[in-house]
Amino acid sequence: MTPRWGYNDKHVLVVVDDYYGGYYGPDPTIFTKFNGTHELVFRLWYESLQGIPVDPLIWSNDFPYLIWTSATAWYAVYPPDDYIIEEFLKNGGRLLIEGEDIGWFHEEVLGDNFLENVLHAKYLADNSGIYSISLVKPDHMLGEGLPTTISIGQPPYPDAITPYNGSLAVYNYTNSDMSAIIVYDNVLKGEGRHIYIAFPLMDMDSTYIDKFILNSLKWLLIGEIQRLIVNMNIVTPTLVVRKAGISGVLNVTVEGTYKIVLKIYDDKGLIMLITSIIRASRDMQVPLNVIGYLLQSINGNIKVYAEIYYNGKLVSIVPISE
Repeated sequence: MTPRWGYNDKHVLVVVDDYYGGYYGPDPTIFTKFNGTHELVFRLWYESLQGIPVDPLIWSNDFPYLIWTSATAWYAVYPPDDYIIEEFLKNGGRLLIEGEDIGWFHEEVLGDNFLENVLHAKYLADNSGIYSISLVKPDHMLGEGLPTTISIGQPPYPDAITPYNGSLAVYNYTNSDMSAIIVYDNVLKGEGRHIYIAFPLMDMDSTYIDKFILNSLKWLLIGEIQRLIVNMNIVTPTLVVRKAGISGVLNVTVEGTYKIVLKIYDDKGLIMLITSIIRASRDMQVPLNVIGYLLQSINGNIKVYAEIYYNGKLVSIVPISE
C-alpha cells in the first residue's frame, strides 16, 4: 500500500454537531467562508440531517482535515462520535474541535476518558465564569497578529480545562490557570494534530475571529500528511437488529482474518460489546447472530454499530437501526 494524501491535499470536512440541540449554534459559516483560502475545499456535514459520519477511514482519506463544531450543544460528541474522532486522529488526521459542553458531557454525564485519552485535556469545571481569554504561549502560531486578550462574548457555560499528557495551553481564561484553548501535535509519530477550544468559537470577538481561524488552519496545514489507503470494499455487512436478537450476513470478498465488534448503546451510552473473530476465504458468506436474551434487559432505545476489522486494521463502522 502507498500513501494517498500529501502536502497539497487541502480537503476539509466540517461536521456540525447539532443533532441533540443546544442554546444556539453551531454556525459553520465562520469556517466555510474561507473556502478557497490556502486552496482549501470545505464540505459540510449536518448530523441533524445526515446522521453520524460513521466511517472515519473513508473520510480521513478523502478529508485530511476535520472541523468538529458543537458551539453550545448539550450532548456534544455523543458516542460514537468520540470514537470516530479518536480513529481519525490515530490515522493521522488534523482536527479543530470546539464547543462549551464537550468536557461537561464526557466527564459529568458519561464519565468516560475521551478528554484525557483523545483530546489530551483534563476537565476542571462546567463554567469558567470568565468571558475573555489571554495568550499564555505567545510564540505559538495561533496567537500571531492577535492581541494578548480577546473577548469571547458571554457563552452560557464555557468549559474550563487544562493540558494533559503532552498538550499545550495556548490561551487561558484571563487572570486564571484555567485553559480555554489547548493544542496537541503527534505528527512526528505518525498520528494527528488537533486544536481543542472549550467555548463556542462563534462567540469570539468579531474583530479577531477571522484571524484566529486563519492562524488555526495555517497551523493544522503544516507538514505532510501520510496515510495508507485501505480497500473499503472488503466487506458488505447486512444486519437486522431487534430486541429479540441481531442477525445478518457478512459478505467476505477478500480472504483474511476479520474481527467483528458489535457496540450496543442505550440512551445513556455504550452498554455492551460483542466480539467475533472469523477467518474467512474469498466470496464467503458468514452468518452473524446474537441471541435475544442479551438484549432483553436493555431499557429505552438501542443503537448498534458494527466495527469491521480486516487483518487487524479497522476498515468500516456500520450503523445498524433497530
